[in-house]
Amino acid sequence: MEIENSYKGKRILITGGSGFIGSHLIEEFLKLGAKVFIFVKKESDLWRIKHLKERIEIFYPDYNKRESLNNLLNEVNPEIIFNLLAITKQERNPDLLEKIIENNFLSTFKLINALKTNPFMKLNLFVNIGTCEEYGDGEVPFLENQREIAVSPYSLSKVFQSHLASYLSKIEKFPIVTVRPFLTYGPKQINDLFIPYIIRSFLKEEKIHTTKMEQTRDLIYVDDVISALLKIPFSNIKFGEIINIGSGVETKMMDLVKKIAGICKKNYQDYVIIDKPYRQGETIHFYCSNEKARKLLKWAPETSLEEGLKKTIQWNREFLKI
Repeated sequence: MEIENSYKGKRILITGGSGFIGSHLIEEFLKLGAKVFIFVKKESDLWRIKHLKERIEIFYPDYNKRESLNNLLNEVNPEIIFNLLAITKQERNPDLLEKIIENNFLSTFKLINALKTNPFMKLNLFVNIGTCEEYGDGEVPFLENQREIAVSPYSLSKVFQSHLASYLSKIEKFPIVTVRPFLTYGPKQINDLFIPYIIRSFLKEEKIHTTKMEQTRDLIYVDDVISALLKIPFSNIKFGEIINIGSGVETKMMDLVKKIAGICKKNYQDYVIIDKPYRQGETIHFYCSNEKARKLLKWAPETSLEEGLKKTIQWNREFLKI
């Protein structure tokens, strides 16, 4: 079955659908003729999807209220769920642990529990979106079967979700797989993560305060992540599997900043100030093996770093009106 035809009329639920990856996923599903439903928080800013609001159905669930959650699930009756529900702070502040575990892990657990116990559900697949941060400072290239090393409240919450998925698939035969996207970048990403910060700073001609940037990262353009996600429900992945979605290439952060400066037509040395220490326990080498995704999904990233950055920078120029 071709991807172009496989989603027509399918009922797709995306939790956290107003976020960066979720908004791109919505656009693609609408192009493919799917019926799209999203779960978001009442306080969520819907700016990324405001032009799509008339074509999707938006719900504001309370994961602590079982009956109302069941009613929403009955109304949506999803065939496939992409779970992007998350607070994505990379801070290593232990004070954030309770809030992030509650929001990321426990809300996911309550959603799955409602799905499991609802006799009307005909769910085909629950795609649990994890994170590359689960690998921490483990041995590279990261393989799906190596032990996780959580380095932040966020990554710990995602490790919990990965293990929950493994348990549910093995013990309860729940249809779930876990996907670990690597450092995803692209249009509509405006937070304080590294790439948006660097692009914004060059475009606005602001100083960039940073570390020596000797560390490497595995960078992947958002369209390549979306193309992988679309293939998962129709692939040969077994329930309980974990799969990396990354470029498989390590890029030195110093080289990345110089490349962004070049595309922005700025002199790197005029803006970059190396005055910050590395975070405690900073991971220096960070990249994955994507061989499993290539084999099981018949997928490979198609967007070069140069091309992806050009598209991202152009979007930022238009968004910032520069």
